[in-house]
Amino acid sequence: MSGEGPDDEQLVAILATGEMYPLAKLYVRYGAMVKGAIRRFAPEISVAEAEEVGQDVFLALAQSAGNYQKNGKFKSWLFGIAVNKARRWRRFTWVRRNLLERHRKDPVGIFAVKGSTPEVDAEIRDELRHAFKVLPAAQREVLVLHAVDGFTGEEIAQILDIKPNTVWTRLHRARKTMLQLFKKEEVAAILCKEGS
Repeated sequence: MSGEGPDDEQLVAILATGEMYPLAKLYVRYGAMVKGAIRRFAPEISVAEAEEVGQDVFLALAQSAGNYQKNGKFKSWLFGIAVNKARRWRRFTWVRRNLLERHRKDPVGIFAVKGSTPEVDAEIRDELRHAFKVLPAAQREVLVLHAVDGFTGEEIAQILDIKPNTVWTRLHRARKTMLQLFKKEEVAAILCKEGS
């Protein structure tokens, strides 16, 4: 890239020192490629969301610049970050959309309370929705995957690319938070059912 200033690896080295100005140059060079990768790996993403995830990619690049090993493969390294961000967006969006769609179509699973009145069901669903908004995203993901979709801890670890112990820690914290938020015994029974 003669005549264009520092090459990619030089810009990453500068980023690793804490200087942020190289991000603008790297964004000009690779912004379209990053957004293209995001759109390919998450085809349902909107243009605005792809732009937002693309910005997250470059922020992640700035944060991990110190880990980059000079090997002339910067473009593929950046592409890998973009793919991981797109996959993470898809997982989170899938969980959110799946949860809302299940609730809309058939209020079963975590949203159902058998043997209660419609008024109590509605009140409990409202409490659950509020509680899900309060939970940190990491805890919400594991709780939904476990309580709503029925995945095991090991399966959730594979889906989210985390350790099984991390799954169980997040699930425990999510349940604890949810139980603190609820007054209803029916909800506590749903969240802490035997064998979970």
